[in-house]
Amino acid sequence: RESANNNDNILTPRILEIVTTTFEATCGYEVTQIGSNQFEIRKKGGQSFIVNLETLTCSCCEFQMLSIPCSHAISAALKAKINVDTLVAKEYNVSLLRLAYQGTIVPITDTSNTDLPQVITDMRLSPPATRRPPGRPKKLRYFSRGESRTRMVRRRVSCSRCHGLGHNKATCKNPI
Repeated sequence: RESANNNDNILTPRILEIVTTTFEATCGYEVTQIGSNQFEIRKKGGQSFIVNLETLTCSCCEFQMLSIPCSHAISAALKAKINVDTLVAKEYNVSLLRLAYQGTIVPITDTSNTDLPQVITDMRLSPPATRRPPGRPKKLRYFSRGESRTRMVRRRVSCSRCHGLGHNKATCKNPI
C-alpha cells in the first residue's frame, strides 16, 4: 500500500521497467507511415511488422497478448508523437493499484472457530492418474524470447594416409 501511494508515475513500477527495457530495443528500426495510425516497422535484418495504434495491434502479437506495447509499437508511437504510457492497458495504472489496497485487511488470529464445509474435510486429494511416457525424455527445450540455439562447429575429418579432407584412412581410395 505504501509503495502504491508513494509512486507518482502513471504506470506500476514493474510495468514501467518492462516499458523502459522495451524502449531501449527500439533503436535501429525504420518506421514508415502507411495509413492513419498505421505504421510499417522494418528491422535491420529485413523483417517487417505492421502496427495499428488505433486498435492497439502489432503483427508480432506481443502487443495484443500482454497489453503492453512491444518495441515496434513504441517506435510507431514515437513517430506519431503519441505518449507511450497511453498505449499500456489501464489495468496496469497506479490508480488501480491504489484501489486494490484501499481497504483494510485484518488478519485472522483464531482459526479454531472457523467452520469448513463437510465436503472439504472429507475429501482426500490424490495425484493425477497419469503415467510417464515410455522412452528417453526429450533433450530439446523451448527457448525463451531473445535466446537462440547455438550450433556446434564440427571438426573436419582428415585422412592420416593421404592427408585429404572428408574421409579417413579406412575409406581412403587414393593410391598408396
